Order: sequence, then structure tokens, then C-alpha cells
Amino acid sequence: MSQQNASEAASAAASIAAIPASGAWRKPQIAGCAISALSIEDDPAGLNVHAEPSPDSKVIGKLYRLVEAPPDEEPLPSDPMVGPEFTIIAVKGDWVRIADIAPHTGGFDRQTRKYGERRNFQGLGWVHQSRIRVASDYWDKAFDRPYYQAAPWTVIDEDAGVNLYPWAGESGGEIRILACEKDWVKLRYPRIATRVSCPDSVRYFTAAERAQKPPVEGWLKSEAHPASAAPCDAADPDCPARRAREWD
Repeated sequence: MSQQNASEAASAAASIAAIPASGAWRKPQIAGCAISALSIEDDPAGLNVHAEPSPDSKVIGKLYRLVEAPPDEEPLPSDPMVGPEFTIIAVKGDWVRIADIAPHTGGFDRQTRKYGERRNFQGLGWVHQSRIRVASDYWDKAFDRPYYQAAPWTVIDEDAGVNLYPWAGESGGEIRILACEKDWVKLRYPRIATRVSCPDSVRYFTAAERAQKPPVEGWLKSEAHPASAAPCDAADPDCPARRAREWD
């Protein structure tokens, strides 16, 4: 067995809980988190991935965003850019540690003026949280704690979906990642809107109304990011269980 294979086997074994004497299967535990996110970096040179959670640390790779447009048409200035998805596995201040990065980004490259693919960094690294967005397709309500913890839970924002969905139409201020546990993420975000009469009808608050509303700090469940094909890193013992989507 090669040294790499041996490291991967040891990592997998460490993340899988032992079978109890009764013979009952117990799901593996993960010590960190598994939060789906993507790059929103507009710089065509790419988003820097650092070795440590510091702007002064070594840049070990890049994540690229390209323009999403049909390959037989010249992109318009309004055409959206798409960046790679990845998994947040830890939060430290303004920085998040990422893994399971999509290997390629496809689209129109404004630098080369051609369609193609850019290869993204593969491995573990740190990125500044101001240049990413946590995936929000799954959100509806914000809670006072992760839902897997002991009850009772309290819903602290019934309108988390309309305040956080990218298609809400207004940014309303900074969204900050405060912490994460398993597939739950704690965010601080502004209240910019509320549902009225039915889930599909939204009223945006005026600037004066927003000024009177404190930001929300709540826990939300993340939608899982598709697993990467890259080998698990020995420094990431949660990797096998996280990619299998199996943990307690």
C-alpha cells in the first residue's frame, strides 16, 4: 500500500465510529462542519486561497469565476458570473477553511475573451469570508441553536429566507459567518424584508425601518455540496464521513 493510500485509510478509519458490542451500526461523528458555499470574487485573477487564516500567509492556489453565457453568443455585461462550489469546514474570525472544491469552472473568460475551463485549487485552504457566499437554497427559518441539539428550539426569524436568498433583490448590508456545527451555520444578517399574506409575496423595509431593526444572529441549516473527487487529505479527518453525508 502506498503512503498516500495508507494515509487515506487511516483518515477514514479514524472518522468511522466503532461498532458497539450489540452489533448495532452507529453513524460516524464529524468534529467540524460541512457548509456549502461558493466564491463571489469578481477579480478575474481569481480568489486567493491561503495556507493560514491571514492575508500575510502564503497563497497556495486560486478559485476562478467565469461568465455564465451560451458559448455561441457574446456575453452581455449583465450576464452573471459563476464560481466554484466548496465546503466550509471551519470558521476563524474573518476567515473560513474550505475543502471539497469543485475542480473546474466553465464559462466565458473575460481575460482571454474565450470560452473554456479554469482549474481551481484542490485541497485544504483558507479564504476571506467577504469573498464568498454561503449557499442559501435550503433556508426558511433561523433558530436560536442547531436543530440537532436538545429541544426546545426557538425560531428567531420566520423571514430568514427572504432576508438571505440571493434573488431577494437587495443586499441590505453585510452577511457574516459567525460559527458552524455539522451542517448548521450561524449567521449575522440584516432584516431587509418580510413575507406578507403568502410565502411568494414580499415587502421590503424602508431605510428608516431597517435602521430600527437590529440584525439577526441565528442558526440555519445548509444544503450539502456535492462531494469532490479529489482524495481526502490526511489533515482533514472528517472528510470520509462528510462526503458520505453520514454523521450524527
